[in-house]
Amino acid sequence: MTTDFTGLRRGAPLGDPRLDLCDLYVFASPKDPARTALILTANPNGEPLHPGAVYRIAIDNDGDLRNDIAFNFVFGEPSSGPVGARQKGDVYLALQAEARVDAAAGSRIFGDMDVSFAGAPHVWQSGSFTFFAGARADASFANSNVIAMAIELPTSYLGAAPDVRV
Repeated sequence: MTTDFTGLRRGAPLGDPRLDLCDLYVFASPKDPARTALILTANPNGEPLHPGAVYRIAIDNDGDLRNDIAFNFVFGEPSSGPVGARQKGDVYLALQAEARVDAAAGSRIFGDMDVSFAGAPHVWQSGSFTFFAGARADASFANSNVIAMAIELPTSYLGAAPDVRV
């Protein structure tokens, strides 16, 4: 499944491309069909993300159209290093009532992870979760990068009853 958030909007929210959500991908892991990959892309400039924003993938798994699970991605202030931009990120897992608040609520399942802007990607593991954040080629536009925030987890964790809405 792919969703494009741009629609009829012309320009980034608040005029800041770091806040511009691009696409949402949900699919079975190509390496393990018992796992699901969730990928949110943002910032069509492929540059560091906004340090004051909460980027979220929210999931309703019981049909009531309210968040039951939320993965909240937050990023620190970017800095420059000898090979370009550097930024660290955290991932919070929020369940039930915590998944419905407008903040980076929940348990921190990844902390101080490097965002990959160049070179080999940094892929992180924590329990049954795998996480990556970094610049990647935009699937919709040639010669353009976005920042991808990807989480992979056991599909059973999504607990579909009767189905899942992301």
